Amino acid sequence: MSTATLLFALDGPLQSWGSKSNWTDRDTEAVPTKSGVLGMLAAALGWGRDQPLGDLAALRFGVRVESPGRVQVDFQTTLGYSRVDLERLGLEEDLSGYQGMIKADGTVDRTPDAVVSRRHYLMDAVFLGALEGDRSDLEVLRGALAQPTYPMTLGRRSCIPARPPFLRGGLLDTDLDSALRQYPAIKGHATGTREAFIELRPGEPERGTLVFNDQPVGTFRERRFRTRRVRRVWILPGAAL
Repeated sequence: MSTATLLFALDGPLQSWGSKSNWTDRDTEAVPTKSGVLGMLAAALGWGRDQPLGDLAALRFGVRVESPGRVQVDFQTTLGYSRVDLERLGLEEDLSGYQGMIKADGTVDRTPDAVVSRRHYLMDAVFLGALEGDRSDLEVLRGALAQPTYPMTLGRRSCIPARPPFLRGGLLDTDLDSALRQYPAIKGHATGTREAFIELRPGEPERGTLVFNDQPVGTFRERRFRTRRVRRVWILPGAAL
């Protein structure tokens, strides 16, 4: 196996990388999650939500902070659907009553109150993402980044990249740690010491590391995750492009 690292840009006016979200409070981590990034790549590959992740989930993940951005909290309300809306959608429901909210399973919740939720976003953040693995597998991912099957988003469907994630010279024949140090600062960002979060190799000492609950297990539809250990370091990237 020939080890290499694929690098890509995660840059957008809004990003949201939730790991502890519930229905009324959608959080975001300060850096991209592995599950969110793998979801973006699965979309580029044209995979469905029932596709087993297999070797994709086994790739070692890291991220370098180019610009941390700032957190913005958006308060949103979801209103119920009117009788006319329900009839138009052809739901097989008793349509008597004031109004209702259509749930994911197709049933209707007739609670008249609006649902209020808090949505957390990172504004104007930029990251350099990295995946380490076999070079032949990463070449497939690189091709998908260059010509994605489905639109790629930054954590949520509403978070559209400001630039294509594909990077020129983004496939390096080196390990994850070295790639994050070697790759130049992303254009538009001054050089300087950067914060980076690097997934541990099997057997590495865990003392002083961070724990992220973003390692997907099975398929995305199952929404099952386990923890992974991450090392936080400070690095100085190469000169700006």
